[in-house]
Amino acid sequence: MVRLRNNIILPLILVSAWFLVTKYEFFSPYLLPSPQKTFSVFWQLLLDGTIARHLSISLLRVLGGFFCSCLVALPLGILCGRSKRFHDFFWPVLEFLRHVPPLAAIPLIILWFGIDEASKLMVIFLASFFPLFLFPHCKLKVRPHIPFSHLHTAFSHRIILLPFLLSVFW
Repeated sequence: MVRLRNNIILPLILVSAWFLVTKYEFFSPYLLPSPQKTFSVFWQLLLDGTIARHLSISLLRVLGGFFCSCLVALPLGILCGRSKRFHDFFWPVLEFLRHVPPLAAIPLIILWFGIDEASKLMVIFLASFFPLFLFPHCKLKVRPHIPFSHLHTAFSHRIILLPFLLSVFW
């Protein structure tokens, strides 16, 4: 009950301050519309389907960028975690790029990819690439190495590797 009360107090204070600031017109209504106006426009956009359309487009962008990032980052992380040769080849460049925030790269992304869907997908790709890359890479670095020659069947490395990678969720 205390936690629920604490979670409600701050939003109520913020909405009350917003109401008071707009009531006494500290800012122009054009710059800071009132809560009533904001919620009425929100309700109108919700009823006519505009918000649902924009949310579905945004969700498709996020899923597309994340999927592309999974296709590249997870195999690369597994390869770099399993093979010293791949690690030595890719790690210096990836370690350098890892520290560049995706938001700082937006001007370059717009120059390279334009202001179309590709640039939006690229920002999501960059934002999700390094967490997806580092998870299997770091997980496999601490795991004792089992040579592929010791595995009995052609696909048993997947049987061993997949549960190990998913063990963080259990």
